[in-house]
Amino acid sequence: MMYKCPFLVRLAALFSALVLVACGGEKKRQASSAILRFSAIPDQNSTELQEKFDQLAGYLEEKLGVEVKYVPSSDYKASVEMFKNGDIQLAWFGGLTGVQARAAVEGAEAIAQGKEDPAYLSYFIAHKDAGIEVSDSFPAAIGEKSFTFGSESSTSGRLMPVYFIRKETGKTVQEFFKKTPDFLVPMIRQRSWLRAARWRQGF
Repeated sequence: MMYKCPFLVRLAALFSALVLVACGGEKKRQASSAILRFSAIPDQNSTELQEKFDQLAGYLEEKLGVEVKYVPSSDYKASVEMFKNGDIQLAWFGGLTGVQARAAVEGAEAIAQGKEDPAYLSYFIAHKDAGIEVSDSFPAAIGEKSFTFGSESSTSGRLMPVYFIRKETGKTVQEFFKKTPDFLVPMIRQRSWLRAARWRQGF
């Protein structure tokens, strides 16, 4: 049988980000209901995520009395697609992907969020040699530097920085930056390239 949303509310304390569960009754979900499958946006090294969520799967099996399986996702969009298609019944999403998932699956709802999530922040991260000084005001000097954003489905790495750049400057990111920003680099590689100064700054 399918697990109803109220039954899963007890999972709230287990998740450090937005969790969604679909309450629909598609045939595909019914066929695989013997196993509770869940996934997460891939915001860390895949090996680390597998290890962490395999442990969570074991915990949920013990508490819920059903087989639970973590299904890795290749990227942010893929996690939403799996949820939309009924390949998973539970997911750990960010703000934007959570909205996308709820819009895609009728009856889906958020059942938990981490205590730190309401105060979640986006940061401009500048290489130490970029010449950007710490400031309480918007760092307009970043417009002269090379820049990279996170995944297009990332709330903190794309949605919010694009919003605040437009709000503070009145320009699109393409208009604001002298050099065309990079939008397509995976988060793990993005961090390493920032450290190596391939880009001077990013999210």
